Amino acid sequence: MSKSNVAFLTVSEFKQATGNSTANIEVLRNKSTNCLFMALSGVNYRVEQAIDNSLPIKVLVPIEAGVNDYANACLVNVDPSKGADTVFSL
Repeated sequence: MSKSNVAFLTVSEFKQATGNSTANIEVLRNKSTNCLFMALSGVNYRVEQAIDNSLPIKVLVPIEAGVNDYANACLVNVDPSKGADTVFSL
């Protein structure tokens, strides 16, 4: 199994990479599940459920075998001054 990496793209970079540079991203809440998701030109993507639009936002894009996996992208809050702590490894 190959090791996965991620890229953090700005919203503008993500829109351009998916061919939707002029489209608006909408963050929506599913009325049945109460879960957030983002919609861009008819395609739905994940959203961090505790996202705060007053904090910096980027799009986390998994990279599998050197290829950006836009289908599994997720809108997340980021703080460039903080990194991620490893909780555990398997």
